Amino acid sequence: MSDFDSSYESLMTLASTLGEVRPRSTPSDVIASLPTGTYQDWRTPGSDERCPICLDDYQPSDPMLKLTDCSHWLHKDCLQQWLHGANTCPVCRKRVNGRNARRAAGEEPSPRSGGSSNNRHNDPDFGFGTPPWRMYE
Repeated sequence: MSDFDSSYESLMTLASTLGEVRPRSTPSDVIASLPTGTYQDWRTPGSDERCPICLDDYQPSDPMLKLTDCSHWLHKDCLQQWLHGANTCPVCRKRVNGRNARRAAGEEPSPRSGGSSNNRHNDPDFGFGTPPWRMYE
């Protein structure tokens, strides 16, 4: 048996063991709950001027979508498409769980952590997918 045949058989065995593997996507209800606005609404001095997904420069009237877990905002269409195939921010890789968006909408209570809704030690998602140099920014 050749190396190719052995590799192929191993791959087929792995595929049958794992079953269908799909990319982790963000649930549609989480995407729908994210805040929307325009670039001119959210632009501040020092803001990014180019979408990191499509690499087009932002225009003042461009519709934007904001990730509430990390506060990054990008072109609405670009970010929606990204989130249908991923569950992390394309900029910082923080996991998108929509918890902050649901809290803002009153659908989920704030954590009981001494009144601080930004207590990283009690956040089970903190650090997941976040580069070490950005964990304590």
